[in-house]
Amino acid sequence: MDAAGTHFTAPYRHVPVEAAASDGMASTLDQRVLDFSNCQRIPDFADKAKPLVSLAVEAMRTGRDGECISGMNPLHWAFAAADSQAFQEICDSVPHDRIVSMFNAPNGARSATEISYEVAGKVGPAINKDCPDQILVFLLNNAPEPMREGYYALFRSMKAMLIPGDLKGAAPNNTGNNRFNLAAGGGEEVMRWYCEMFRAAPDYQSVINHPTNAGARPLHHAARSHHPQKAKVFAILLAEGAWQSLSKLDNRGNTPLDHLRPDGQMIDQLMDDVEEYLLLSGLKEPERQSRIKTIKSELTDAFEQFQQEMHLTRETTLGKTVTP
Repeated sequence: MDAAGTHFTAPYRHVPVEAAASDGMASTLDQRVLDFSNCQRIPDFADKAKPLVSLAVEAMRTGRDGECISGMNPLHWAFAAADSQAFQEICDSVPHDRIVSMFNAPNGARSATEISYEVAGKVGPAINKDCPDQILVFLLNNAPEPMREGYYALFRSMKAMLIPGDLKGAAPNNTGNNRFNLAAGGGEEVMRWYCEMFRAAPDYQSVINHPTNAGARPLHHAARSHHPQKAKVFAILLAEGAWQSLSKLDNRGNTPLDHLRPDGQMIDQLMDDVEEYLLLSGLKEPERQSRIKTIKSELTDAFEQFQQEMHLTRETTLGKTVTP
């Protein structure tokens, strides 16, 4: 899946040509996959996945769960379909270690040609090497408001059954979006959970500052998000160590603050949120104060640089306007 805020078109468009029968008429299963592949909107995405999740769960219950439809295991399909009942059935049917294994299984990867089409903006998210939770988080952040509570219910059910260490690695997909890149486009509940899941990992600072193929790091995604909690998510990321990305440029030459476009009041509020978050972090006082000092220094420097560049831009624009 692409990060939240990107254009969403034709999810899971990758369907092999051999899916069609020789007489040109697709079988029932093939037709359902094609219908799912041709979805243009997220509500249709969930609706067309429902018959496929039923087939995937049935295959799992009968010991045929190796037969993944379009490279998606039953958890992928349950989350794509926003189907809480199917998710519960999966959890009740197999042992915890098998569930964990499914959570860590990415769906099928596409060919280089298909990826190049997506990068060119001609094809939307497809079988994109996402783990099931990445599909859920993407849909949760992009679904229309009436559907969001269903995805949140699924997220909370998932949160209740997984513990730190169950998810293995940050799982960058074909477009380079890892779990933190995707979560940064949404609300603080999801971001807090991922932080709890991965904070003890030895590569934590690397994954929380991870650049996508387009050079966008989680701070970039939080800054350009349209979510009402984006400033809170931005502050959480700073507190967790993503302040290291404040000066990093994406492929369009923008820093996170170029996307956030803060004023002095927002900077003060971000620091208040950082301090509030770290107060409950369990860090010892000297370490907590040291981290706050570092973040404040880095954020102040980044803000001053942002203001200078904005001033130069205004001067350049004004100069072009008044020059005869």
